Amino acid sequence: MNRKVFFILLGVEVILLAGTIVGIYSLRNKAFVTESKDLTNKAATVKIDIDKLKLDKDSKDYLPSDVVKNFIVEFKADSAEKTKLYLSSGQKNMDVKTVLSVDKEFDKVNVIETTYTVENDMATVNLKGSWPTEDATFEKTINLVKEDGLWKINEIKGV
Repeated sequence: MNRKVFFILLGVEVILLAGTIVGIYSLRNKAFVTESKDLTNKAATVKIDIDKLKLDKDSKDYLPSDVVKNFIVEFKADSAEKTKLYLSSGQKNMDVKTVLSVDKEFDKVNVIETTYTVENDMATVNLKGSWPTEDATFEKTINLVKEDGLWKINEIKGV
């Protein structure tokens, strides 16, 4: 009789152990499936963001904000010819300081932040900057247009 009880208890323990293993596997599998779905959704969102960035870039892989930053770098380097490369065809014959519409020396500006929006072949870059001798910041809105596949500065507004 002890043998019978022993085998019955052993069978019950095996069933309990198998049930525990199946239960743990099932819980982990559900967590894995949920995590996998979350990662798939995140990957799709990142792909959409990357595709949007690709659409925002010009034929030389520049975003509108890159063009504005490069324009400022060339302006600071006092390279009038290179600076004009970033201007639209309607602005190229104008004096760069006139295009900038600034009262101060723009070559001393510190760029704090740039954000941009794109709609078809037009972009708007919002530039936040500061002058080295002042605590206050200023903002400029820079309108760009795509010419021959490249972003070009068309207008600069505000201080």
